[in-house]
Amino acid sequence: MADDRCPDCGASVSPNAVVCPQCGFPIRQNALPGQPGRPGSGSGAAAIVIALVVGGFVVVMFIGVLAALAIPRFTQASRRAKEIEGEALLKWAYAAEQSYFAEHGAYTASEASLTEPKRPPADVLQRYTLQISAASDRDLCLEAVPREAGVRAISMDEEGWIYRAAGCSGPPDYPSRGDAGDEGQRQMLREVHESIVEYRDAHGGTNPATLPDMITRVHDTAASTRYTLTVRRADEYGVCVAAFPRNPLGGQTVLSVDQDGYIYSSPTCTGTAVEEPGASSGTERGSAATPAEESKPAAKP
Repeated sequence: MADDRCPDCGASVSPNAVVCPQCGFPIRQNALPGQPGRPGSGSGAAAIVIALVVGGFVVVMFIGVLAALAIPRFTQASRRAKEIEGEALLKWAYAAEQSYFAEHGAYTASEASLTEPKRPPADVLQRYTLQISAASDRDLCLEAVPREAGVRAISMDEEGWIYRAAGCSGPPDYPSRGDAGDEGQRQMLREVHESIVEYRDAHGGTNPATLPDMITRVHDTAASTRYTLTVRRADEYGVCVAAFPRNPLGGQTVLSVDQDGYIYSSPTCTGTAVEEPGASSGTERGSAATPAEESKPAAKP
C-alpha cells in the first residue's frame, strides 16, 4: 500500500499514521481524542446540554410548586397574626366596657371614658383604631379597624362574640365557649348565688335588682382582683351575673351564674352549663337558658 504525503511538509506518511512523523501535522483528525471529528463526540455534548436544560427546567418547576404552596400559607399566617393583635384591642375594650357598665348601668361610645388600666401594647394601637358603636344602653359593637390595607376588620358585641367582619355582622365566634374557668372565679359565682337565694328568701321570692344585693355573701379573695362582677340581667324572669377578667389579655374566660345556681361559660347565662348548683367541680348539663333567653344565632342580622 502506497504511503500518503503530509499536506504540510510533504513527507511520506503511512496510511495508518495519525500524525506526520516529520512535522506532527494531524493526518487523521477524527482519531485524536477530544477533536471535533471524533466519532460520538458531537452527540455526547448535545446529550449533556439537553440533560442540563431538562434538569434546570425540573428545578424551576419544583421551586414554583413550593412557592405556590408556601406563599398562600404565609399570607394566611401573617393575616392571622395581625388579627390576633386586633383581638387584643377588642378584649381590652370589652373588659373596659364591662367595668363601665358595672358602674353606670350602660355602655359608652366614648373611648376616652374607658379607664381599664391594662391597655394593649403601643404597636397594636399603631396598627389598629378602635371604633365603638353603642346603639342603646345595652347594645354594643366594638370594631378593630386596621390601618394597613389588605387586613380585614374584626368586631365584638356586648356578649363577647367575635366577628371576622366589621359591624358585628356574619357568623360569630366566641373562643372561650366550653372553658370551665378557674376555681376562684367559680367560687365567686357560687357566693353570688348564695346571696341571691338569701335575698329571695327575705323578699318573698322576688329577685334582687342591683349588684350590692347580689354580693352580700361574696368574700374578698385573690379572685376579686382578677375578675369584675357585672349584672347581665335582673328582672321577673331571672338573674344573670357574669365574672369578667380584669386583664382581658391574660387568657381568662368569662363565666356567669343564674338565679338557680347554674354556671355557664358565657357572659349571658346561655348555652351549656359547666357546673350545677351545689357542685364543687364542673358537672355539665344540657342547654339551660332561662325562658326568655336562647343560644346565640348562627348569624347576627
